[in-house]
Formats: sequence, C-alpha cells, structure tokens
Amino acid sequence: MPSVRHLALDFIAVTILTSLFAATLSAEDKDKPAAARKPWTTSRLHGSPLPPEPYKLVSSFPALKFNRPTSIEEVPSQNRLLITEMSGKVFTFPKDSKSAKPDLLIDLAANLPKELASKSVSLFDAELHPNFKENHQLFLCYVHPGNRGHTRVSRFTLTADVPSKANSEEVLITWPSGGHNGGCLEFGQDGMLYISTGDGSGPNPPDGLTSGQDVSDLLGSILRIDVDHKSNDKLYTVPADNPFVENMLGLPEIWAYGLRNPWKFGTDPVTGNIFAADNGRETWEMVHKIVRGGNCGWPVM
Repeated sequence: MPSVRHLALDFIAVTILTSLFAATLSAEDKDKPAAARKPWTTSRLHGSPLPPEPYKLVSSFPALKFNRPTSIEEVPSQNRLLITEMSGKVFTFPKDSKSAKPDLLIDLAANLPKELASKSVSLFDAELHPNFKENHQLFLCYVHPGNRGHTRVSRFTLTADVPSKANSEEVLITWPSGGHNGGCLEFGQDGMLYISTGDGSGPNPPDGLTSGQDVSDLLGSILRIDVDHKSNDKLYTVPADNPFVENMLGLPEIWAYGLRNPWKFGTDPVTGNIFAADNGRETWEMVHKIVRGGNCGWPVM
C-alpha cells in the first residue's frame, strides 16, 4: 500500500503536469473538447515522482541450482563455498560466477543404515571450525530418523585435498526431535560452539512438552560446549563458566533458555553479541539477545 508521502508526491506531480499542460493551450484550444485539441508534443519532462529502487537482485552463480538450501559457509583458504540442503546433502563449489556444477561432499541420507533406508533426514546447518585450516573439521546439525527420531550435532573431518571428501561421523550431542528443532550452529569469539534447540513441539498446542521453562532437558535453549576437549564418555567438555555448572539447577550445557524455535542466530563479529531469531505465537515473532543464563521467556512471555 502506498504511503501518505507517496500519495502526496503523486498529487503534487499531477497538479504540476496539469498546470503546465493548461499553460501551453492556446485561447482557442481551451474552449475545444479534449479530442479536438492539438496533441502536446513539446514537453521536455522526464522521470517519475517515485525514485527508482536502490537495489536489484542478480544471481552470483547463474548456472547453479539447489533444492531447499538451508545454509551457506565460506571454506577458508579454498576460495570455495559450502551449501547444505534440507534433504541431507552438502556441496562445495568454487567461488566463481562461472561455476557450473557443485561437488557433493556428504549425503547424509545415503549414509543411513539399511533398516532406515526408507526414512529421510532434515539438515539444518553447517559450521566450520575456527581452526579449519589446521583440523579440517565440519559440524552439521540435522534430524536423524534413528531412535524414533532425534536431532544431533555431528563432526566430520574432511580431507585436505580440493574438493574435499568427508571421513566418518562423530556424534557429539543429541536431543529429541519434534516440530521445533532449532538446529543452528555458530562458533563464538570465545571458541565455544553454540547450538540452538527448539521446544520439541509443533505449533499446536504451543509448548506441548512444557519444555520452554524447563532446564532439566536440552530443549528450547542455546547450548554452549567446548568441542576441542573430551570429558569422560563425551566428545566435548562443558565450559566452567556455563551458568548451570555450579548451581546444578539445570543441565550444564545450557547457556540460555526460554526459546521456542531459534531457527537461526548470529554472532556480531565486533562485539561478540549473539542475537537469535525465534518463532513467536500467532502474529508475533521474536528476536532475542542471548546472554549467559538468560531466560528468553517462552512460553510465559
């Protein structure tokens, strides 16, 4: 719908054009019907009362097509981009506008065991380790159909050649899957891996598992783990400054909670602040600043 400002500009423009047109009519033309008047062919006006749009969309890689892409990452030191598709495929391709065919890096669905071959996966996000040049580690978050369905974060170590190939999968952490799975991965400026999880429910009823304010499970939270060190039977350690390490009121992996479905979040490269985009209820959506021990309010607020 046009704004009041645009309507006002349109009215002014029409008024000016009408006045200019009337001024060019001779005395005899003014009394004639419009159809009988001489056509006005001497106008030197150009343009429109509305300015042109400042941006336009162009395809950076016109020959490439992807099916439901969910994330894009730049591969350090390789001048390549990495794309994930919802169906479980991970591709890389040269960062060149002439790129015509991506290279398949991983097909998670093809790696399912035989008894689950008819099932599907849902791949949400990929994240490369901050020291990828040295360790070639790639992290994926996806829904796996095993164990009645669960969301997992897995680590793959890639080969050093270009294009790379992926070695065996290491499952770091899992939580129950549902309509709201979260599934975003980001390394913070502190080198820790932050992971978003959903409340495990569909839209109706809201917070069906009553997990929004429950810190005894991993659901509806932003998790924070150290993937560079192992502890006991886990392939990660919990940072000592996580909020529930000392007071034991919640699971130690939780950094913040009270989220519904934080599908994506990002880290400000300057300040290190983390902001999460979260599904709201009915007509409201939410954006949260994620802080240590923060309660984002779902479903109370």
